[in-house]
Amino acid sequence: MGTMKRKVIQIAESTQLISLPRKWALQYGIKKGDELDVDIQGSQLMISSGDSVRTEKIELDVSTLEPFILRAVDAMYKSGYDEVDLHFSDSHSIHGLQANVSQEMPEFEIIEQTGSSLKIRSVSTASAEELDGMLRRMFLITLSISQNVADMAAQANFQKIEDVLALEKTNNRLCNFCERLLNKYGFLQYRKPTFLYTIVWEMEKIADQYKYLCLGWRERMPKLSDQEVQLLQQTHQLLHTFYELFYKYDPDKAAAIATTRKQIIDRVNELFFKPNQDYKLLHHTASIAQMVFNLLGCYFGTRY
Repeated sequence: MGTMKRKVIQIAESTQLISLPRKWALQYGIKKGDELDVDIQGSQLMISSGDSVRTEKIELDVSTLEPFILRAVDAMYKSGYDEVDLHFSDSHSIHGLQANVSQEMPEFEIIEQTGSSLKIRSVSTASAEELDGMLRRMFLITLSISQNVADMAAQANFQKIEDVLALEKTNNRLCNFCERLLNKYGFLQYRKPTFLYTIVWEMEKIADQYKYLCLGWRERMPKLSDQEVQLLQQTHQLLHTFYELFYKYDPDKAAAIATTRKQIIDRVNELFFKPNQDYKLLHHTASIAQMVFNLLGCYFGTRY
């Protein structure tokens, strides 16, 4: 509905009122005597009803979307839709969709399928209160991934590669769920949820960098130099510093992120011109360092 102005009505000496937008009140069934939630956020008042988030449905013809059908359904999930009706011309085009739904879309189940359609529906209802806990789990899983990768490198023991790849799938699931909750409820809890959404999005991409590194190691076990091991340890510490900063602001930690990021990039640039390096490791550590540094902008956006 967008921003609109309302005149303040003075009742007696101490009471001031504003009217609710009629269209909004009708949409959510607001009637005389109902109680509304009022959240004070500085100069802003956030008003919401107990049923402020509607059940949303969408129909989507995916006949021309192959090979992006899985991504399209994933986007509908993250957008907050509760029911998705897919229509297609060839059932082969949705191959792998069932596994994708069960692995990466909490709450969603395929409830009906024919030769040319498929219906996916939310079978449970998450609440806005779950978001903070899921965010914390997302951070901890990502940190576990980075710690395991650094430990494998330091110990020259790569037997935990499959464990890390399994953790990355968990990271996908948590990030998807957080993005869904932010799109459905973020406006109720956060003044600027888009900044937080971007942080979640980038955390999933950081976990991807570790996944790609592990997939390369699975094909060819590397012999890493002390400098390469140190890069992975520094990268893990960089990520851990951002995690600490996210939950407790400290200007020294923000400065440390900038300093460590520069050290990692400088070392990567130096090693790129030396022979017998794990160039995939150099690429992915530089990418992670830059991504964590970029998160600072979004983090400060959530604070002000």
